[in-house]
Amino acid sequence: MKYHLWIFFLCLLLVSCKVKNMGTNHVPETITISQSQDADDYLLHLGDTLELQFTTNSSTGHRWRWLNKGTCTTMDSISIRYHQVRPELVGSSAKMHWKFASTGLGTDTLLFGYGPSYDAGVIVKERKVIVHVER
Repeated sequence: MKYHLWIFFLCLLLVSCKVKNMGTNHVPETITISQSQDADDYLLHLGDTLELQFTTNSSTGHRWRWLNKGTCTTMDSISIRYHQVRPELVGSSAKMHWKFASTGLGTDTLLFGYGPSYDAGVIVKERKVIVHVER
């Protein structure tokens, strides 16, 4: 009887360890943030993607730039796409979708500036997004 009881507890222990380990697998997801949804910071897991939406108008000569790209260690830009809000109107605004992949653990502040494309020193608008990347 003692022998069967030990086998039972050993099996129970092995099953509970397996169930606990199964819960730590994270399925990568994409988090989309519109310009009007800005909050202070966002939590991502390694492998997640972050899509930031910006309103822009290329007919003004202004564009969004990632100002601190060289110092960010947790995120990397993977794509930028545009779509016109009202394509029937010449010179109308567009939505820019800038996608980032989480590539390292830690905390970073992504800093963006909107200004004339011909003068990188002039910033008309600024946007900060703080990201925390964990396993």
